[in-house]
Amino acid sequence: MPDKPRDYAESYHHEETHDESPVVGWRVLNEPDYPDFYADDQPSTPPKSQVSGRASQRTLLFRLRWPIIGLASVLLVAVFLVFASELSAIVFRRAGDQSEAEQEATALPIEQVFVVEGINTPEPTSLSTPDWNLDVSPLFSVSVQYWEESIGRWSLQYRIRPNMIATIIQIESCGSPSVVSETGAIGLFQVLPDMVDGSVDLTDPEGNARVALSYFETLYLLANSDLGLALAAYEAGPEILRISPADWPQEAQIYQFWGSGIYEEAERGFQQSPTLLDWMNAGGESLCEQAAESLGL
Repeated sequence: MPDKPRDYAESYHHEETHDESPVVGWRVLNEPDYPDFYADDQPSTPPKSQVSGRASQRTLLFRLRWPIIGLASVLLVAVFLVFASELSAIVFRRAGDQSEAEQEATALPIEQVFVVEGINTPEPTSLSTPDWNLDVSPLFSVSVQYWEESIGRWSLQYRIRPNMIATIIQIESCGSPSVVSETGAIGLFQVLPDMVDGSVDLTDPEGNARVALSYFETLYLLANSDLGLALAAYEAGPEILRISPADWPQEAQIYQFWGSGIYEEAERGFQQSPTLLDWMNAGGESLCEQAAESLGL
């Protein structure tokens, strides 16, 4: 190995020079403090107080988890119950409205009857002379048609159309001369005993017809030949002619509905009466069975 130059050797010689830092070869033993570029990458340890605080928070939340869940469940159930009650109220309210609408739709339509007051119209003193066919419509029950010959005779005598007389018999007794109602009305036309003296046998068809048809003739005149008014008065009394049809008792309204419908369909030549069928289904069928049995039909 060749000898190093002198000046190099001298500089290499260990001696204290300008500074006090010992030098070994080319390396400075007292190296300057360089910044630690990797200090941020080193994990830092939080203070013990911070660690203990976080641990206590986690412990508190862990202990309160079930009460919190229970409270939330109670709130959810309460909200559900309120919603369910409101929904059920809406459903029942709509069902009630629908039920009322159905009842109004199925209620018996009452034929409008107009009473005109304050007009000086002369009242007829008698009914018109019969100029009509004396046949009874075939839509009436067999037990009513049983009296067709008598109805024709009564029609001429009291000036009341045959189908009108048959309508009254249909509704009142369905042709049974001996039927007695709960109120004590008797016979074909259901005459009350207090309308006559004891000399009239109301179970006799002729006597029963004489009292009933004379009474109906009077009512028909008072009603100015308005059949609806006369039928309502036959059921509820002549005083009903002085009040509005809206204030009639329910029995009078129903009677007027059945009677007007059956008579109109009979006069129009119907072979079957929808109104009469409804009357049968409403309870008249049992009355007609009783009448047929009493007449031996």
